[in-house]
Amino acid sequence: MVLTALAAGCRRGGCDDVYTRSKSPDGRFEVIVCRQAGGTTMPGQGGDAPGTIRFRETSSGRTLHEVSIDMVQQFPGVEWTSGYARIKLIADWPLPDDARAPDSDGVPR
Repeated sequence: MVLTALAAGCRRGGCDDVYTRSKSPDGRFEVIVCRQAGGTTMPGQGGDAPGTIRFRETSSGRTLHEVSIDMVQQFPGVEWTSGYARIKLIADWPLPDDARAPDSDGVPR
């Protein structure tokens, strides 16, 4: 029952076991990799656990996008571009329109 409660808390936006995090260059957004609670592991196997990758607005903590990952150690990192948070082979999440950098014509992309 306790494990169920912990897992449910992680799915609702909480994260009891943060594997890694990356903030956008302007600090407005962050990507958090949460290791799924449960089970015991041998030393050195903590990264073998499944988890969730969340794209959040830093100021409010609101989750904008979320995706599951089989093993948190497979998280390749985030590439922050003018319009997206890119996680190679996993996700391309668009930044909200007001956070996108304008192109040369002044229009956010």
